[in-house]
Amino acid sequence: MCPRLANMLLFVLTKLVGSRGLDLKVDNPEKYNFRPKEMLQNVCVVFSSFADANTFQAACAKSGYYTPDLLSKSVKTCRKLGLLVGESMDLFEKLEGKVEEAAKTLGDDEEIYEDAPDEFLDPLMSEFMIDP
Repeated sequence: MCPRLANMLLFVLTKLVGSRGLDLKVDNPEKYNFRPKEMLQNVCVVFSSFADANTFQAACAKSGYYTPDLLSKSVKTCRKLGLLVGESMDLFEKLEGKVEEAAKTLGDDEEIYEDAPDEFLDPLMSEFMIDP
């Protein structure tokens, strides 16, 4: 469940803060209750809520939507717009570094598992099995 949550949150964050975030426009935003600042605030609050969870950090690092620039840009945007304050903002800022560390660790682990014998690979997924 954690990887799905991380993927969904990073996808939404990419749409709101990513390189094409300014292209996100809606005609009659009041009609559709489209409030991107409020949506960004809610997403960032969820990120800060799970900031201390190691499994969430690893899931974010594994996600295909993760880029180091995305989290740093979202932290800057939240600070600029005043969306998060106090402990929530501190946790969100720390999450950026923690996910980056997790991504480096995952990269190192993949290098180690690269030369694994075939008997330790899952026959369906071709992934290294931790507990065969």
